[in-house]
Amino acid sequence: MTIIPILSANRFLRGIAQGFLIVWFLPDLHLLGWSPVNAGIALSSGLLFDFLLTLAIGRIADRRRGIPILVSGELLTMTPCLFFLWNHHPVWIWIAAALSGLGQRSNGSPGPFTPAEQTTILKTIHLERLFSTVSSNLAAGLSGMAIGGLSGAFLPHGMKIFPLENLKGLLLLMIASSLLNIFLLRKAGVLEETKIKGRSVDHPNSPLLPGEKKSLLLLATSNALFGLSMGITDPSISYWFMLRFQMGPQTISLVLGISFLAAALFSALLARKHHHSHLLRATVLLQFLAVISLFLMPLPSSFGWACALFTLRFACLRGPGGIRQALAGQLVRPEHAGWAQSIHLSSLGVAAVFGPALAGLFWKKGMVNTPLYMGAAFGVLSLILFLILYRTSVMRPPSASLPSP
Repeated sequence: MTIIPILSANRFLRGIAQGFLIVWFLPDLHLLGWSPVNAGIALSSGLLFDFLLTLAIGRIADRRRGIPILVSGELLTMTPCLFFLWNHHPVWIWIAAALSGLGQRSNGSPGPFTPAEQTTILKTIHLERLFSTVSSNLAAGLSGMAIGGLSGAFLPHGMKIFPLENLKGLLLLMIASSLLNIFLLRKAGVLEETKIKGRSVDHPNSPLLPGEKKSLLLLATSNALFGLSMGITDPSISYWFMLRFQMGPQTISLVLGISFLAAALFSALLARKHHHSHLLRATVLLQFLAVISLFLMPLPSSFGWACALFTLRFACLRGPGGIRQALAGQLVRPEHAGWAQSIHLSSLGVAAVFGPALAGLFWKKGMVNTPLYMGAAFGVLSLILFLILYRTSVMRPPSASLPSP
């Protein structure tokens, strides 16, 4: 087995746990008596922690091997979950939400440790395979989320009577996922050491070029708006379905599971294309469809139509996620790939931090659909900036003339 399949297996396992959590975490908090505002702040605390740690991990990933960093991430994810199982005080929910990303991480992502994953991929493959490899990796995570989401649809209806026990079960699933990932990563660590032994990064302390800075600034600005669009809608979408249509977690779980599966299929199809300009044009088109779907989503009075629009929006938004991620690594020279990933991920996260809390405030005032309209507006602005990035930077990426590793 090579490193890439192990990283994809990691994504798949994390995705299963994340699929369960994105469906059940907020409804469980609701049944435990948490207000929409407090639940939104709990999610925002996790987004804030991920944002801050991502900035540090990117710099470290440029100078250190990625696998040990990923192992540290799994340990950090499972530790607060263990403490909550030992002591059920609500403060441990807050801590677990912050450190483990409960209910807000998706795509099988290792959260703030993603730069380590992406630099490991970049160091072990040829550049021409980067877009397809990252898309395949994302498809594995989305497939796991589909399984987690669909499995949640078939849990006993009596689960809502015991929200605390349900929450403990979710955290046990997180712990099991982390333990399995640590086992796999130990094997990947040996492979990584063999694969990159003797390689050195040219000029590891060299500054960014002006063109690289401009490209990253455009990407970060587009991502900030993109992240706010997602943050105000995605982490709390199960709550929106519950408030708008009075649907239970089982029904919502089925909808989300199908949406994850559709996104995984989109990502897998994109991975089969190898010309990066075609991939980026597809990303622009899919993001446009996602914006239209989100704008239309509050309009139907039918639960079925709202679900269909959500599934289309989710697949169009999440499916090309690997393309945007790979793009960040292409905008700079290889020795700055970790930092570029940090900029990419933290710019997505910094605005998303405020999304769940903002949505909770609108819901408290009875403005259930307002967050979705705001998300669509932010999505339009993000798309405009991404088009500018494509025309001014992507057509002439700074790393294009560099030799493949």
